[in-house]
Amino acid sequence: MNHQSTGIVSDIIQRIGIKGNIYYQFIIRYDTLAGSPVTINHYSIKKPKESEVILYYDPAKPEKFVLKNDGQFRSVNIIFGIFAVLFLAGAVCAFLFL
Repeated sequence: MNHQSTGIVSDIIQRIGIKGNIYYQFIIRYDTLAGSPVTINHYSIKKPKESEVILYYDPAKPEKFVLKNDGQFRSVNIIFGIFAVLFLAGAVCAFLFL
């Protein structure tokens, strides 16, 4: 995933999941460095705020991509997850050994 491109969000479709949760499918069109047009689908619980997105793609497989801002909150979730696991492990140890 080492090539960057700017994609245009051409369509946004609101979907409803099995449990009734709302998510969005947006269709993104971008051109590779070689000039080939690519159309991809991306799914998110957040509606995109802009009509253009920056993405990184694999030049060997342009349909494989990562949006630049898609993972900005994942590190926060990982940190809270680690603290939750440590807290749970401490509670189990305290219950077993005290």
